[in-house]
Amino acid sequence: MRLGVAFFGPQQQAAAGSWEAVGRWENQLTADRRNPTPEITEKARQLVAGKTDFDSKVRVLASFLQTDIRYVAIEIGIGGWQPHPAADVFHFRYGDCKDKQRY
Repeated sequence: MRLGVAFFGPQQQAAAGSWEAVGRWENQLTADRRNPTPEITEKARQLVAGKTDFDSKVRVLASFLQTDIRYVAIEIGIGGWQPHPAADVFHFRYGDCKDKQRY
């Protein structure tokens, strides 16, 4: 089997050509969007306080994302590919799948 991917974003010749090229494009598209703010870092610390094992920490963080961050998807233009900044997702308490997984 073979899978071919071709995506041409705004002002781009080609984002694909190889999986490495797709990875570079995605990394550039999201790099500045995943930076935590001091408020995000503090909330994460509060949530995992007293948790000693990895599984417990992941469960409490995932629970917060599932219950406190509403799922809203509006994918217009590059919005279908580029996540919102983590600070916005945390502040407004909503995001789509790419926002939630980066947050």
